[in-house]
Amino acid sequence: MPTRFSVVLDESRAREVEALARENDLTEEAVLRQLLDLGIDTLEGERGTDSPRAAESDDTSV
Repeated sequence: MPTRFSVVLDESRAREVEALARENDLTEEAVLRQLLDLGIDTLEGERGTDSPRAAESDDTSV
């Protein structure tokens, strides 16, 4: 079962997330999931580690 987290953003960052969602016809949740995945992938790449993950159901990438 997936774990749920809450995120609190300042107004400026929230507007950026909303704009990305609107521009890419995604939900804000999908945008945040992709940004989190990208950040974790970047950290893993910098550390030289690789952890396989299941493909996401989002067809569109930001």
